[in-house]
Amino acid sequence: MATFACEVFKHHRRQDGSYPVKLRVTHNRTVKRLATNLTAYPEDLTRSLRIKGGQLKNRCNALIKDCRDAVADISIFDLPKMTAEQLCDTIKRKLERRDWSLDFFAFARNEFMPTRAANTQEHYKTAVNAFARFLGGESIDINAITVKMLNEFADYLDAEPKYMHTPTGFKKTDKPKSGVSTINYIRSLSTIFSAARRKYNDEDAGDVRIPRTPFDGIELTGRQCKGQQSIGIKGIQALIDYVPDSDARQRARDLFLVSFALMGANTADLYAAAPPVDGVWKYKRQKTVKKAGNGARMEVVIPPEIAPELRRLQVGAAPGRWLNLSAVFADKDYVSSSVRDGLKPFAKAAGLDEFTMYAARHSWATIAMKIGIDRSIIDECLAHKGKLKMADVYVEKDFEVLNAANTKVLAQFVWRSQE
Repeated sequence: MATFACEVFKHHRRQDGSYPVKLRVTHNRTVKRLATNLTAYPEDLTRSLRIKGGQLKNRCNALIKDCRDAVADISIFDLPKMTAEQLCDTIKRKLERRDWSLDFFAFARNEFMPTRAANTQEHYKTAVNAFARFLGGESIDINAITVKMLNEFADYLDAEPKYMHTPTGFKKTDKPKSGVSTINYIRSLSTIFSAARRKYNDEDAGDVRIPRTPFDGIELTGRQCKGQQSIGIKGIQALIDYVPDSDARQRARDLFLVSFALMGANTADLYAAAPPVDGVWKYKRQKTVKKAGNGARMEVVIPPEIAPELRRLQVGAAPGRWLNLSAVFADKDYVSSSVRDGLKPFAKAAGLDEFTMYAARHSWATIAMKIGIDRSIIDECLAHKGKLKMADVYVEKDFEVLNAANTKVLAQFVWRSQE
């Protein structure tokens, strides 16, 4: 067992008569001495230079207690194997970490966000802003974030009014929340927190400055995102058969079906889509391109089933763009809201809950699973892999297999391809 003591030495006497206090560490019959910030004056010492009772003695005892507490955190199996020097290094790291702090907001804004793709920075900024509203300010030590705090933050988000994105900014609405914003905000903060742990923790060296993982204790499954759920085979077929009574509703129908038929392509990718080459749309999924690299690359054979929808959506397209979305909408976010609003009458008539553009991805995946397509193939079709294994890095995607899976999904429906 390691032992500790504070001591001074006659030959260390300074010109003013004081002495620097050394910490003596004895471990495995080896003695190491560490410098401290304590100073002993003649009145603190006996004639034999032992530290007397008083304020200095109390501070020495506190330091020794901190060292013993640091040793107590070391496994009883590891401690005997450590040299005195290794033990001293461990104690120093633990005592230094006691005074270490990291402001979560400063890390998020100054270190984390600048490393993210421009199209995702706004998502993190919105989540961080919401956390600041909840706390009433922009300052909190990262180790002060607890499970209880995060659960209260989730409840706070659930209770906040819902806002709608408009050309003039955000407008408050009286509509109930679906729960998707709460889930997305919590996950965004969790990603930032994990990035801080990766940067500031050194597990191999035993230097764990951010020990807790409070986001692991948050339960999100109870918050339903009804607008993103699958509308099923019957819902998709009903939408194929649906005859809209306005241009806006026609566009909403066409966009949703195009997204579905292109293996759940999302709004951002359709908004910026370049024209297909030889009947194949090649793109990199914007949401995961930074994380997945080549895993986000997609090559989708344009299905003939959606030829009428594509013809309508190509009218007036800007140069270099496949669809006319950038000519009609000032921002991709308006595309999603227009689809949601345009399909409300259909959802009501079909007996469905209101749904969003993202429901196209959920519907495609759910139907693919239902007809027996392997889960791994579905993941590839959605370009949805975030935690890549080595094989995913080096093995080229087989787009023939993915497009064959898409053909099987689309074969479940009767399409209005002769319009």
